[in-house]
Amino acid sequence: MGDSTLTIAQAARLEIATTGIGTLTFKTGSSLALDLFHGQTLGNNTSDSTAADVMVINGSLVIENGATLLINNPADMMEWAVNDSWKLFDWSGLGSRTGEFSVLSLPGLSGDLSWDTSKLYTDGIISITNVPEPGRLVLLTAALAAGVTRRRRRL
Repeated sequence: MGDSTLTIAQAARLEIATTGIGTLTFKTGSSLALDLFHGQTLGNNTSDSTAADVMVINGSLVIENGATLLINNPADMMEWAVNDSWKLFDWSGLGSRTGEFSVLSLPGLSGDLSWDTSKLYTDGIISITNVPEPGRLVLLTAALAAGVTRRRRRL
């Protein structure tokens, strides 16, 4: 998305509405590309309309298996932080949605950071989270197992 005729890239808002039996369909093999422009290390960017492209879909949406969502980083942001988040979709006018993108292509992150897409299909938001260290995860699992075992003995 965005306007390629501009000398400086900027965020765009694309609104698509379907009515009656009309449906917006992302077919197998199709791709939707949205851009992140700024907001790294700033936390919640979801209300900043210049931080990222936003697609507004009103009506019915079908995402077929094999459709791809590409999230681009045209500003070459390098400094990412936990809780950075961007709103990519406005689902508020969505009547129905079937399917999800089979492939999510997101900018690379370094260290223990990873993309959280758990709110993509509910709130239209992607964010950055940290991956727990394996040592902490093992300790947490062991503590939970010990608690369950101890509770069973009491019963």
